[in-house]
Amino acid sequence: MGDFGYNLLLAQSWKGSDPCDYWCRITCMEGQIEYIVLASMNLMGRISKRFADLTSLYVLDLSRNLLTGTIPYELTRVKMIRSLYLSHNQLHGRVPHFKTLIPDTEGNPEVRRDNHTLAWVLSGGFKALALGILIGVGIYLFRLGKGTDHIELVRQRILK
Repeated sequence: MGDFGYNLLLAQSWKGSDPCDYWCRITCMEGQIEYIVLASMNLMGRISKRFADLTSLYVLDLSRNLLTGTIPYELTRVKMIRSLYLSHNQLHGRVPHFKTLIPDTEGNPEVRRDNHTLAWVLSGGFKALALGILIGVGIYLFRLGKGTDHIELVRQRILK
């Protein structure tokens, strides 16, 4: 918390050395930190590179604070992370490439976003989209085929 200026609410509620022991705004599973939600806490300072040490981190929400600086590249090494909310701060610089997500940086006009569409496609996003389309077309054709069989059956009965 040193990077955030020791928020009073958190400093008072975080007792002991085990963040999984009911620390405010932290959720753990089997002794591992999975969710950190520090939105709208008036946090100041920079985003710590030390968040990358939390290998089981799934969601990090630092939105709607007064954070400055850049998004640490080290966060891209957190393999489990699926949501990174950094909107409405005072961040700047380029957004590093994450394999599993595109960070929410809305409300940070100084943040430069590269075109992440290509990164999404290369990381498997296109495969999932293509599979979904193929399944949809398959269902449509299956239903269409059943409808045609039914119409043909009715036509044959009428002709008899």
